[in-house]
Amino acid sequence: MGSPDGYRAKTKTHLNEFEDKALTEEELAAVWDALRVDSPNNPWPRLEAVRVRNAIMFLVLYETGIRRGELGNIRVSDVNFRTHTLKIRRRQNSKSDPRTRQPNVKTRERGLPISEELSGHIEAYVLNERRCNRAARKHDILFVSHQGATLGHPLAMDSINYVFRCLQATVPALSGIHPHRLRHHANYEITLTIDEKYKGRPPEERQKADQQIRSQIMGWSPTGTQQARYNKRYTQEKVEEATSNRNEKFSSDERRRVLNTFLDNQPSGEGK
Repeated sequence: MGSPDGYRAKTKTHLNEFEDKALTEEELAAVWDALRVDSPNNPWPRLEAVRVRNAIMFLVLYETGIRRGELGNIRVSDVNFRTHTLKIRRRQNSKSDPRTRQPNVKTRERGLPISEELSGHIEAYVLNERRCNRAARKHDILFVSHQGATLGHPLAMDSINYVFRCLQATVPALSGIHPHRLRHHANYEITLTIDEKYKGRPPEERQKADQQIRSQIMGWSPTGTQQARYNKRYTQEKVEEATSNRNEKFSSDERRRVLNTFLDNQPSGEGK
């Protein structure tokens, strides 16, 4: 399978039926296997630089939940390798971006923490794979093309889509993966973290914390309605949990009722 570098899609990419689902454990296991640089299932066997770049792009989306446009907009200077933080900035019609179709950042500017491990991977990519391209030294955009006529140029937005299509085509278990699902997955994990941290506290306290934390990480307005949209899997799990608990309780009560009825109908001396 070819490299996504310089690829231009002819048709608009649409989200499929997996839009509102976080990644399953099986999908995550398949992803981690496919994205290992030395994996036989890696879709980009020819160039190590492409394998490294694509793995880092996935990790950034996975850890932060940022949008595809925000990923393509990241500059090297947006990453603080000392504090392990990533700045998300709005740069409409940037003169420093030579791409005809520049990334569109729809959310608010913000700073996001990233793991020390991811920070180290990004720094190694900058110092090794990226710096080898002379054209890449002329701009600050983080992710670049690593072959062909666009060598060293900022990675096209359609190429990011193509990276995920390569994963879909190469690994059957990943047929439903796309960049935006990682945003849903990040929201799912945020909910699990908040639920654990605020367990036993008043619901209004948890709700306030949820709005503040999630809006900051995702770049939303604190009074917006996006939280519910990106939290469908967790909400569904809670519905299923409540339904299951109710059914179990009903079953126990029903069993007791039937048993009591049976005992009440027994002749004297029986069932004692």
